[in-house]
Amino acid sequence: MNRFKVLVFKFIMSRLTPFLARVLLFFKVNPTFVFKRIISGKLLMPANQLNPVRNRVPTFGYVISILSKTKNPLIVETGCSRIDHGLLAWGDDGCSTFLYDIFTLPNHGKVISVDINVENVKHANSKTSQRVKVFCDDSVNFLSRFTEAGEIDLLYLDSFDFDPNNPEPSQNHHLKEIEVIFDRLKPGCLILVDDAGVKSETAALGKAGKVFDFMESKGVYPKIQDYQLLWIKP
Repeated sequence: MNRFKVLVFKFIMSRLTPFLARVLLFFKVNPTFVFKRIISGKLLMPANQLNPVRNRVPTFGYVISILSKTKNPLIVETGCSRIDHGLLAWGDDGCSTFLYDIFTLPNHGKVISVDINVENVKHANSKTSQRVKVFCDDSVNFLSRFTEAGEIDLLYLDSFDFDPNNPEPSQNHHLKEIEVIFDRLKPGCLILVDDAGVKSETAALGKAGKVFDFMESKGVYPKIQDYQLLWIKP
């Protein structure tokens, strides 16, 4: 019975959290306060207790603090929130599509996401507001043809799952993503890569390993290095 009550509580909170955050932001409550009080704790609680804690709080918190001061921010994300992770798996996949939807509300921002899986696209589009548009495409192709690259305030790369036993496919894919768009990004654009803290005996920095080398070749070093890696384009 106790386990049932816990599951019911988690179910209710998974739906109440984004609603409460939206209400507070609608009434002009400081976005950083809303993130710290409503969202950050959820990001540290995996739905499956066997999963490790993926601490995205420092990076997401910094991103939100910057975007909250940006008029009409544009966020471009590769890899949308997935249906197989459940409705709101904050502590598992980070719920980034939903998170960006919520926090673009105060400044009338826009979120554009791309995912190669049509079911994920349908799921993310159905659970987000009109500020979010999720497209079904290969992310490298999409970014190479994206005409608003110079207007992006946050580029979030999270499109290809990282396999610790076979790291190169994910690392190569994310390297191609940054290669096709980096020169068109404006100075000050935030570049964030997920799952950089995945431990692997065969590769460092998870899916961000080769992006790190690319950025270093440009003389750009991380602003924050944690479970995610964050750079600011000079």
